[in-house]
Amino acid sequence: NRIIEYFGDGPASFSTTGKGTITNMGAELGATTSIFPFDDKMADYLRSTGRPDVAEAAMAVKAHLQADAEVLANPTHYYDEGI
Repeated sequence: NRIIEYFGDGPASFSTTGKGTITNMGAELGATTSIFPFDDKMADYLRSTGRPDVAEAAMAVKAHLQADAEVLANPTHYYDEGI
């Protein structure tokens, strides 16, 4: 069982629906789940699909929905494997 966490500069270039597609494909790699950091594109998507309350709740805790700075600086200290 694995959890795939996407971080760094790349995920910011993906659309929200693209991120959804990528997380669905994670199962093919044996992942039990996949996660991306929350961003403004996700909030916009939630608002455009009739979920403004969810968007605002997520925006209120956006800092907690990101990889920690220490993890970004030293990923090999925190993850079993990097790709």
